[in-house]
Amino acid sequence: FARFADSAIQYAGFEKGERGIEIAHEIIDEEMSMKALAQIAQILLVQKNETLADQALAAIPDNEHRMFALVALSDTAAANGELGRAVTLLDEAKALAEEVPQLASRASAYMEFAKRSAKFDDAARVDSAVRHCLESITSIRDESIKASSLAELSSVADELELPVAEKYGEIVRSIVTKALQRGM
Repeated sequence: FARFADSAIQYAGFEKGERGIEIAHEIIDEEMSMKALAQIAQILLVQKNETLADQALAAIPDNEHRMFALVALSDTAAANGELGRAVTLLDEAKALAEEVPQLASRASAYMEFAKRSAKFDDAARVDSAVRHCLESITSIRDESIKASSLAELSSVADELELPVAEKYGEIVRSIVTKALQRGM
């Protein structure tokens, strides 16, 4: 399946995007198919073939994978100097985040949104992403996953020099207190 994915990606690289999408779509291993489609979409975006990039993206059946593919496409657009397009793609990813049922994945996505928004110097978007991240973390039932997500957010906050504890102290204290009460 990896070889089929490589072939699909190479077709896209040689400006045969439609054939690349067809091959990727026919890969039986769904995970490999979605990864190939995401990479094909990035290649097509670099080639300025937005119509086919959108088709590759639309062929990804899973919202979580499509959301992270949009984040990767946003990075590609930003690297190409297309900041408006990068922000739009990030907004599309953020809109999909609420449809992702796995709360830990949703929290991770919001952390990625915060990082990208910080690169775009958009404090309001960073704040919104962190707030949504904390809301997602609060809803996680498994205490160990909740703790690791909170630790991951703490690392992101340190990296971005965000005052999460000051701004969202009550939510953070609530998460930690509940975890301690349950014996974490």
